[in-house]
Amino acid sequence: MKIKNTNSIKAVDFFCGGGGMSFGMQKAGIQVLAGVDYEENCRATYNANIGKDKFVKADVFELKEEELEKTLKLKRNDDELLLIGCSPCQFWSIINTDKNKSQKSKNLLVEFERFVKYFNPGYVVVENVPGVLRKKGESGLEKFINWLESNKYTVHFKVHNTSDYGVPQNRKRFTLIANRITDNKLEPIKANKKLTVRDVLGEENGFSKIKAGHKDYSDFNHTAAGITDITLRRIKK
Repeated sequence: MKIKNTNSIKAVDFFCGGGGMSFGMQKAGIQVLAGVDYEENCRATYNANIGKDKFVKADVFELKEEELEKTLKLKRNDDELLLIGCSPCQFWSIINTDKNKSQKSKNLLVEFERFVKYFNPGYVVVENVPGVLRKKGESGLEKFINWLESNKYTVHFKVHNTSDYGVPQNRKRFTLIANRITDNKLEPIKANKKLTVRDVLGEENGFSKIKAGHKDYSDFNHTAAGITDITLRRIKK
């Protein structure tokens, strides 16, 4: 099911980082009230992407519900409020990262649940790595879903491949979309066709061809991998 009028919905984006999720919500017509993150280094990027003074620096472990309510002038039980929780994924990722460093972040979903319970918003969105679902008992996800369903939320949760939704990349992500406005589940809408990297970054879109190992000396972030001829042939296949 698709929401007919997104313009009336206003969102608060927890663990907002540089504003990727907030940016997408704005593109969908949703008003983003603020992004909340502990990392001060995200402020300039977030405000540039979303709007001046939208960034709220706060540690969610210490942030009180009443404090956020007052700061953003939020209302409880607001049918048009959306709370977004895309907490750092390192602890639940299968990638070999230092789990000791990310130990604290594993409980962020539980902290996000605290705000959902307090505000009882019309809509809730959670996005993370598939490991959150795979270890739903340990991650707190199972308990969170049970609470949502027992409090009259209709909940869609599933691991989706972003290539089905207009992203030129095979990337699996866990998505939860809950609402208490309708009995119908709100689910991501698949794109009409799958895109390739060429569709997005090809010459027809203004990107000239470059060779393997190419370096752009005006921006050192723009460097192509110096892959071998045999690897290039494999990619072409």
